[in-house]
Amino acid sequence: MFSEFRHSRIFLRRSTGVYDALGKWVEDSSPVDVLLQGSLQPTTGKDLQQLPEGRRANANYKLYTSTALSTVEEQNPDTIIIDDDEYEVVTIMPWGNNIINHYKVILSKKTEQ
Repeated sequence: MFSEFRHSRIFLRRSTGVYDALGKWVEDSSPVDVLLQGSLQPTTGKDLQQLPEGRRANANYKLYTSTALSTVEEQNPDTIIIDDDEYEVVTIMPWGNNIINHYKVILSKKTEQ
């Protein structure tokens, strides 16, 4: 059901890392490409209110998927590739209605640091 709205997307999952002598997290391995199915949509003003102020000005999308993803609140947030740009998973909200259980994910374009 609703499979015509789902499209394949690649996301990058970083599995491990270590803290260096200064206490900063350092990626220990290259990210792994993983394929997911989901419906990518533009964000609304209501969606943007859920984001921290510093991310509201970035390019943002929402994604509906049945794949659980890691957010920026975790050490290794998942990254979705959209038109050759990387978008971080900022929030994920489960939508469990016992008909089509899925997640609503808010993505924000990664900025150079």
